Amino acid sequence: MTLWRRVAWMVLFLLPLVLVSHLYIDSAVARWAIAQGDTLSDPFDWLSRLAESHYWLVPSVLLWIYWRWIRPNPQWALRALFMWAAIAFSGLAVNVVKIIFGKARPLMLRNEDFFGFTWFNLSPDFASFPSGHTTTAFTIATVLALLFPRYWIWFYMYGLLMALSRVFSWWHYPSDVMAGALFGTVATVWLFTCKRLPFHAIK
Repeated sequence: MTLWRRVAWMVLFLLPLVLVSHLYIDSAVARWAIAQGDTLSDPFDWLSRLAESHYWLVPSVLLWIYWRWIRPNPQWALRALFMWAAIAFSGLAVNVVKIIFGKARPLMLRNEDFFGFTWFNLSPDFASFPSGHTTTAFTIATVLALLFPRYWIWFYMYGLLMALSRVFSWWHYPSDVMAGALFGTVATVWLFTCKRLPFHAIK
């Protein structure tokens, strides 16, 4: 099965789940997570920091500098650059999508009993869809799976754990993290296979 065919199956599987989750699951799961209090949210909020982009962007730049000029290795330099570019590209793109949808975060459900979309909203309280942390996590997982396919399951377990942490820490709904997983994966595969970019030459 080709890479894009696998992505297509992922899209066909997750897109309906995103819609079903928004309509029938999101608010119930969020209310349950909020009802558990800080005992649940605090540790998962801390855990989700492992998906913050700067923790990955800075090391990838440093590795690129190292393999580009200090100890030249073109293939590894390209891999480090691919990691940086994928995280930066998916992160910037998902923030644009967040503004367009303007979905209220679960905290708005708790504080004001508001659930839904407001469209073209710049407020961080309305930046729930898709999940940025989950986008980053699945971008990282996909980059590593493409570079080291033998260990793909461990990389995606990291992505799944980050996605769950965003739901349990009240920052996102299940549909948000599913959309983020889809967004990060598709964006990364596009970068990797785009003939106008050098990353398709990675061995």
